[in-house]
Amino acid sequence: MFGDESEKRIGKGGAMVKRYNGIPQFELILNDSGCENNVYESVKEKYQYIETSAHPFEDVFKSLKVEHTRLFIPLINEVFGTDYSLDEKIELLPSEGVTLTPANDGTADVKKRVTDMIVKIRDKLYIIECQSDNDSTMVIRMAEYAFMGALRNAVLKGGIMHIKMPKYTVLYVRSNSKTPRKTRIKVSFPTGEVVDYDSDNILMKEITKEEIVDKKLYALVPFYILRYEEVIKKSKANIDVLEAELRYFSEHLNQEMQDGTFYYNESRDIKYLSNNLIRKVFGDEEVENAERLVNVMGGNVVWMPSIAEREGRAKGHAEGKAEGITQMTHAFKLLKTGKCTTVDELLDNGVSLEIANAVLSI
Repeated sequence: MFGDESEKRIGKGGAMVKRYNGIPQFELILNDSGCENNVYESVKEKYQYIETSAHPFEDVFKSLKVEHTRLFIPLINEVFGTDYSLDEKIELLPSEGVTLTPANDGTADVKKRVTDMIVKIRDKLYIIECQSDNDSTMVIRMAEYAFMGALRNAVLKGGIMHIKMPKYTVLYVRSNSKTPRKTRIKVSFPTGEVVDYDSDNILMKEITKEEIVDKKLYALVPFYILRYEEVIKKSKANIDVLEAELRYFSEHLNQEMQDGTFYYNESRDIKYLSNNLIRKVFGDEEVENAERLVNVMGGNVVWMPSIAEREGRAKGHAEGKAEGITQMTHAFKLLKTGKCTTVDELLDNGVSLEIANAVLSI
């Protein structure tokens, strides 16, 4: 196991948190009977591994969208030529809608559509869709998303309906020679006018690590590993290169946090979600290499019973277990919302001294 390992008991002795480089990884708790057949639980909130998903990359994208919407402001600036600051008000809009497709029998086929991201900054709408493969229907969906967003934010003024079409782009976290560089939509009007409603796509593999750091495109860091997924298992040298590049991101994220550009929870969650995708790419057969890489980002691969069994067992009682989990979850929420930033403030909100010191040391 890489990194500095330590253990910290939480509560009255009922739970023990395993740590690597100061980062909580998982809790180990004996079952109520105290038998050797343990019950293992991960640290809740941000440290629990997102279970298997059919769309892991889109899920990571949506997690960042919901929790840290402002991280996408630099990406919007880069793609659409805007100059919004990180402190600009950004409004995350509802992404669900329906489309009606007429059928031959006179009825309409109703389909639910959910775009990955639609936001409003000032009076402008922006749509960002995340794709992990080539999909020939992508352009159809983008047209539907664009018109749904425009109609939802249309304004009726003086008997005239004002519709502003959003700007849009598709982020391809995986791409190949067949991946389109543009999403092309042509809108024809009865007057004969034809409008090209096109947009450049984003190909993740073409964005360098220097561009990500220089342009503050840290929302893309979790997807960076995908440029190595085809070659990473073939040579140790590829692992060495990726390890160095992940360390590059980690060090700059830490510096951005110290400088006050990004918040602590933004930096932490970028690293955490990066580790989730590392786990997805490597799978269960490459645990050692995965552990090596996620250690760079300040964490363990994922919480899994097999890892818990290998690393150790906790001692304690059910009462201490419940108290430890509750207090740690409460402390993480207070930090996340910004209500507390110091030990004293956590103590004032019912968090024990031991847990306050533990969560602030992350």
